[in-house]
Amino acid sequence: MHPNTLLYLINKKGGEGLKKTNIKAASAVFLLIAAAVLCRRASYNISLPFAARIFDFTRTLIYIGLFSVWGFSINKRVVHRQTKRLLLAVCLLEIFWLTIREFKYRFVFDADALRGLWYLYYIPTILVPLLALYISMLLTKPDGYRLNRKSALFAIPSIALLVLMLGNDFHQLAFRFPEGAVKSEQSYTYGIVYFLTVIWAVICSLLSFSVMLMRSRLPKNRKSIPLPLVPIAAALVYSVLYALRLEFILRAFGDVAVVFCLVFTAFFECCIQCGLIQTNTRYSSLFNATEGISVIITDNDYNPKYASRDAESFLHEDMKKAEKAPIILDSKKRLNNMKVYGGRALWSEDISEILELSQTLKDTHEELKELSSLLLLEYEKEKEHKTVEEQNRLYDLLQSKTQPQLNLIDSLMQKYKASESEKEKQKILANILVIGTFIKRRKDFVLSMEYADEFPELMLSSALNESFRALKLLGIKGSFLVNSKRELVSSKALSLAYDFFEDIVEAVIDEARYINLQFCEVGGRLRISILTDCKKEAAALAAKYPDMIISGDDDSLAFLLKLEGGEGI
Repeated sequence: MHPNTLLYLINKKGGEGLKKTNIKAASAVFLLIAAAVLCRRASYNISLPFAARIFDFTRTLIYIGLFSVWGFSINKRVVHRQTKRLLLAVCLLEIFWLTIREFKYRFVFDADALRGLWYLYYIPTILVPLLALYISMLLTKPDGYRLNRKSALFAIPSIALLVLMLGNDFHQLAFRFPEGAVKSEQSYTYGIVYFLTVIWAVICSLLSFSVMLMRSRLPKNRKSIPLPLVPIAAALVYSVLYALRLEFILRAFGDVAVVFCLVFTAFFECCIQCGLIQTNTRYSSLFNATEGISVIITDNDYNPKYASRDAESFLHEDMKKAEKAPIILDSKKRLNNMKVYGGRALWSEDISEILELSQTLKDTHEELKELSSLLLLEYEKEKEHKTVEEQNRLYDLLQSKTQPQLNLIDSLMQKYKASESEKEKQKILANILVIGTFIKRRKDFVLSMEYADEFPELMLSSALNESFRALKLLGIKGSFLVNSKRELVSSKALSLAYDFFEDIVEAVIDEARYINLQFCEVGGRLRISILTDCKKEAAALAAKYPDMIISGDDDSLAFLLKLEGGEGI
């Protein structure tokens, strides 16, 4: 037999086995329910001593056993943790209902206690539909999802009705008892709270089914989807007939607890069987419907249990080798092996495209590596070229800003060489120092202005301080004040102020004995004023600084310049 044929038969057998298992389980449930019904009839018709109690107790054990087994199956089948917990809570409420029913009819005889147990019946009646609604809200949600606070609003009517039910003796809005008679379930009429409870339970059940239907991943035209409506309809019809106190209903289906427990269980089981509540069963159908992948699930001895439609057969030795790491079956196939609960999952992958892509990427990597080397070399050359260009630009800029001073130094050096007086030479050197200080500081301004448009006024103060120290060598005294009252000052204003100072110094250096400078803000405008004791022709300065204001008397001369580029100018 061809291996793929064997895998197909495995899937087919698995699917048929699941159907047979469901049929057997359903048959067993119906037989047990039938046995419980016979026990109920026998307890009324057989007059042997203790026979009624034995049959009733047996019937209760049958139902509690059924719901317990259903709870165990829920724990095994349902995947979503929150949904599983809510379904298990439903199961516990059903067992609680049957337990208090057994106490009510077998072990309690006080009228008030019996009535209290009767009211407790409505804890499951009210809470189970609410839990069903919450279960429907969890559909399509991730495993760790928790219901939001808005969903708690649905619990408010349920809790209110439950409190009213349990406190019926105080208001009799659920069950009304005749005046002066013993309060028991033998003689009563229904009140508004009872009907509200029934209506709310039906609303929650219908909402639950509607939400499940809307959020279901299954096609909307599946014939089996309306199946959960049957238990809801049956519960509604039963509630109406029971409320009418029809004799044949009370005789055949008078056990309310059992009827509603069966209805609730049937509703949730129908939802599971329709696929509205997702479970981890039906693997055979899932694998048989899967196309385009090669996957098999085996037991620990590598005997196939489930296989996809396009599954391939693998050698036993290859499957064992793939336990530690994936292996290459041929030049185009890779076999993977993963441990799962109860066996192994194996799948193969066509990696031919990956290999081709890998080779393409390798070739591309080599090309990019060569291109990167060429680009890096080109970048280094371009960087070197740009560096030289920038250096030349800065050199030309510095040269243009200080060329007059450089020419003046050349002239002074010629005088120095021609002079024979030592005193004259010392004066020339001091003069050169003053000009050299300016050149040094002016270059600082030029370079700094390449990176910022504003500087602290301290930059001007430092330059002036060094220049005034040099002037002392020529016997020129003086002082300066820099106070702009600003954290940062325009670089152009500072540079212009220092240029103006140097031009004044060069003009009066041979005759002046003192120079005072003030750099400040007046009326929101920056200005510089220089006071000296020298009377000097200022035509050249006036031509260079047309906005300059000159004033003075017989002993001094003042130069005032409003600085362009400063704030307020």
